[in-house]
Amino acid sequence: MTRLRWKRALLAALACALGLGTVSSAHAGKSLRVQSKPGMKMLYRMEAQNEISFSGIVMTENQTGDIEVEALGPDDEGNPRFAFRFANFEATLMRGNDLAEQNPRLDGVVIHVTLSPRGEQLDVLPQSNLEPERRKMVAQLADAFFPYLPEEDVDRDDRWTEERSEESETDDGVPTLQGETKYTLEGFDKRDGQECAKIFLEGEFSVHTPTPGGIFDGKAKAEGESFVALDGGHILSAKFTVETTGKVGNQEVSRVQDVEIKMRKKS
Repeated sequence: MTRLRWKRALLAALACALGLGTVSSAHAGKSLRVQSKPGMKMLYRMEAQNEISFSGIVMTENQTGDIEVEALGPDDEGNPRFAFRFANFEATLMRGNDLAEQNPRLDGVVIHVTLSPRGEQLDVLPQSNLEPERRKMVAQLADAFFPYLPEEDVDRDDRWTEERSEESETDDGVPTLQGETKYTLEGFDKRDGQECAKIFLEGEFSVHTPTPGGIFDGKAKAEGESFVALDGGHILSAKFTVETTGKVGNQEVSRVQDVEIKMRKKS
């Protein structure tokens, strides 16, 4: 063997020993895709807290409830579809030293959601009359159950980004929400006998939305972690924190939102 060929053989052997070579992480990793298996039902418990500060007043809203997610048959293009049913919702509002019961008006609400295989919401169809504000709220809640997934197979430490822009709700045409969320696959795990991917997310957005007191202009930062089932693409559990700061006119406004979702039962 010539000296050049000997060197090439040695380098090839080292590459194999170190796990290098031409095989990419996409081939070595695993696929994450949303799948709907008709009849499959998942029951979740959700807990949320909103702390809002403005004009020297701090208000804290706590809310809990159950959400059943049932897989439906796919749409005409093969996209997965799910029914979300909201029940047992309770809420309280603390303003200063005053504590009051609230009615979230979510009990009995049912929506059908169509998703892309990556978890993007394609359509949200309420099964009963909902005013625009409540329709938007339940769509946002449903969005947390299926995170944005990577296009290709992934392995530990792989990253992907979701660009997001929501249509303007004001006459000036400025998007209601605009920014991006970055995802990192922290690794694979097992929860309650199910294989899952542990995904970390962080996002930054500009916010421009109407409120009863005027247009809110500000920034939002999101951070969270979710365990996503490899068989189905739905979450097994998730925690998120969203911090929003900005102004309504000359008034400083801030909000901290914490959400935790856990699967209680699957059938």
